Amino acid sequence: MTTPNALRRRSGDPQFVALSERLENLRAKHEAGQLASIEFLKELIDLARDVAEAEDEVPPEVEQDRGKAALTELFEEVKNHETPVIVERVVNDIDDIVR
Repeated sequence: MTTPNALRRRSGDPQFVALSERLENLRAKHEAGQLASIEFLKELIDLARDVAEAEDEVPPEVEQDRGKAALTELFEEVKNHETPVIVERVVNDIDDIVR
């Protein structure tokens, strides 16, 4: 299951509602230019870790090929045309290491 989809599918679960709100808050801060690249990356990594832990705590649904790590999936959801290329490269490097 992809991470943003996991958040959407479990929208009735208070834990996932809180994670969705964090994702939207992170997106808003990023779009408003309120976060430096390193702070954006740090918050994105923290959120990805929390989403992965939350997914581990709930009974598994039908397994799907995850393809991308949670960090990359979250990054794809919140990046915009002003996101520095270096942040995307770091996210991709981390994803390659995690796989």
